[in-house]
Amino acid sequence: MAASTNDLLKKSGASTVTTLSAPGKALGATSINVGSTTNYPTDTGIVIAIRQVDSNGDLVAGTYTEWSATVASATSLSIVATPVYGSDQIYSAGSTTQVYIPLSSYAHNKLIDNILEHANQDGTLITQAVRDALNLDSGSSDGWTPFGYSLTSITALGNRSYTAVVSGVDTTGTTSVGMRLKLPRTVTAPTQCTSLNGTTQYYSKTSPSGIAFTTTFTCSAWVKLSSYQAGGIIARRNADTEGWSFRVNASGQVELAGLRIVGNSKYITSYQSVPLNKWVHVAATMDMTAADTTAQKIWIDGVEVPRSYTLTGTATALVQGTTALVVGAGKSVGTELLPGKIAQAAVFSSQLADATVKAMANQTMTGSETGLVSAYTFNNSINDLSANANNLTAQGSAVATNADTPFTNAVTGTSVTAGTTNYGIIMAQTFSTNTTYTIQIPEGETLPTTGGIGTVSYSTQKTPYGFISDESKWTLTTISRGSNINNGASTGDTYYNVGSMSLSVPVGVFKLTANINVQATMGAATSHGAAAAIGSSAGNSKDVAQATGAYSASADVRASCYMNAFVRPTTATSYYINIASVDQNATNLYLVGATQDCILTAECTYV
Repeated sequence: MAASTNDLLKKSGASTVTTLSAPGKALGATSINVGSTTNYPTDTGIVIAIRQVDSNGDLVAGTYTEWSATVASATSLSIVATPVYGSDQIYSAGSTTQVYIPLSSYAHNKLIDNILEHANQDGTLITQAVRDALNLDSGSSDGWTPFGYSLTSITALGNRSYTAVVSGVDTTGTTSVGMRLKLPRTVTAPTQCTSLNGTTQYYSKTSPSGIAFTTTFTCSAWVKLSSYQAGGIIARRNADTEGWSFRVNASGQVELAGLRIVGNSKYITSYQSVPLNKWVHVAATMDMTAADTTAQKIWIDGVEVPRSYTLTGTATALVQGTTALVVGAGKSVGTELLPGKIAQAAVFSSQLADATVKAMANQTMTGSETGLVSAYTFNNSINDLSANANNLTAQGSAVATNADTPFTNAVTGTSVTAGTTNYGIIMAQTFSTNTTYTIQIPEGETLPTTGGIGTVSYSTQKTPYGFISDESKWTLTTISRGSNINNGASTGDTYYNVGSMSLSVPVGVFKLTANINVQATMGAATSHGAAAAIGSSAGNSKDVAQATGAYSASADVRASCYMNAFVRPTTATSYYINIASVDQNATNLYLVGATQDCILTAECTYV
């Protein structure tokens, strides 16, 4: 390669002092003549200095200047018109005007600039820059390639699905659907929770302050159940005479109750049960003054789920006396204890909006949330984040130091530790002014929707370093269990959505698998069957998949119906479990969950 004055890599030389020859140097000159260029490098650019000295050889003040240059001949140099140090000036030829190659800070800095094209300041290589220079593929030793762009916004959609935006750039030529993403956090997420045994352990605060709401309230928490039994998450309930409670019942269904007096209360209960041994975010809100309207809601993993509503009496306001606040128990006296783990438990004196619940689930609470009454991270602390300072007391030797978290997974056998890194899969990508990605992440992780994501990397490999490829982490589940739900009289071959069983499936490609138990009961023995289907709408829909599980001439037919299908929703879409009596009208048609769970799962096919 020919030497250039723009070379980032410039050579020096020894014994290079020579003199400026006629006609000297004019302003803006791009070449000069010298006595000799012996010892001057000719294969790279150089930096030369020109200075004038007096008869004693001392520097004449103000005459030292440096130029970027190359050797043009044995007695001439090509130079850049603008100096790199000092000011352009006229020099006369003669022995008192010296030209030489100095130890130049400019040349040194150009060398560093060149190094930084391929390495970080700590000396580590910028992997993709090196691979590009070597004309290699985009892989790396750990399978990750720096993305080079920042995510300017992240929005939670529920069920571990997010949209992420890269502003003003089309990056769809770099990424594609199915690619893995590594999403390091700029702030370490909480890494601990409390793990309760369900028999003796919970937390309490006697005579809590600031908990005086009587009409609207919201409760939320992350839970990871180890078994099914009735257990409180956060509550202030004195038996059945006053207060409120947020809990799961013996079937794993989420409940929120507001009590006024015995026999005068309001309950909402999710049809859906919480799965075991998985981190699930649960939340519920209630307006004691409202009838059964959309004012009463339950969310599981950020998605509002169908629920039943029960009102006994005419309760329109809470009574809150001196009852203790408890976490991990359903009643203030320390009964109805939860078996499993809790993190980020909170109660608010207002009803939270859907977007607020989604966002709140994805980052640790701060204590400044609007309407917050009390909140507990259980990240090595049982102190209240709110200004009410309702700090808890542990009962039964409960501790908040269990090494588990709903925010990030520690990856066994790697250097990836909990709290530091999240992983995702690109489920969809579009560009229109900005690039918008839909990203799915595994169970036990969240993406903070307010800041917190650093330098993103992508991978074309199926299992790059640290990526969580455990399929169970990428499966969404809805369960109907604990009871047989009766549709009543049913027309033969007509499908019914009994118990509101459904699953909201995020954007992407998912495999739906259902194992559904159905019972069709006749008034007398007759030939008939029982069937189940997955439909795109609730009720008489079987367009996704269907199965007939049994057929007989008895009065009762009970069937286990197994089916699967692939779906490709472009927006979050609910799929419904519908059941039917085949060939004959039924006096009763049941979704059977008392003896065997009814389960619908959606498995991400990109894992």
